[in-house]
Parts: sequence; C-alpha cells; structure tokens
Amino acid sequence: MSNEVLIFGHKSPDTDTICSAIVKQILNEKSGDTNVKAMRLGEINKETRICFKLSWN
Repeated sequence: MSNEVLIFGHKSPDTDTICSAIVKQILNEKSGDTNVKAMRLGEINKETRICFKLSWN
C-alpha cells in the first residue's frame, strides 16, 4: 500500500484549483516531502487548457 498523498481541488477544476494543487506539490517537494502528487477531479475547462498551453510555448 502506498502512502502517497494526493492533492486535488473540487470536481469541476478551474485554473486556480489546478494551479493550487501543482504549487502545493512543488512546495512539499522543496520541503523534502516527495510523496505527494497533484491530481484533478474531472476534465479541465477551456480557460485552463489555454493557460497551460500558453505557459509552455
């Protein structure tokens, strides 16, 4: 059994929910807690998809 901690927001994830989960994972990892993973519940919306696409280009 894994002791991994899953970080997620609400069932209809928007940009702030997705980003908050990712940032929390990064903060935990920088503190030495590498047993965390950002997750999402449900599909991301169009706004979030666009934000992430723009940030990776």
